[in-house]
Amino acid sequence: MKDRGTIKWTSLMLPEHVSMLRNIWEEEQQHPLPSFDEQKLAEMNHTIMSAYHQQQSVTFISCQNGNPRQYTGIITQLDEKQSTIRLRTIHQEYITIPLHTITQIN
Repeated sequence: MKDRGTIKWTSLMLPEHVSMLRNIWEEEQQHPLPSFDEQKLAEMNHTIMSAYHQQQSVTFISCQNGNPRQYTGIITQLDEKQSTIRLRTIHQEYITIPLHTITQIN
């Protein structure tokens, strides 16, 4: 027997309910980036610069395309023109992270 999944239930729902559920789902999928005050930005900048110069391992939480991801590694390059950080992870992969997507630094 082949099950039709959720398709079988949509005929029982009113169009208003379907649109409302779709709106709720879209809102849950969007994770807006937090806005930081000047003090927090200065603190994050200091953490990035000291980790870069001392070649210390750092953990970033980056929210790209609405999906938060965690990266841990050593900063190998700072690109001020493109506002990106190049990170060598613990698995020896190189990842470029846009600065505007960073939500937390440890």
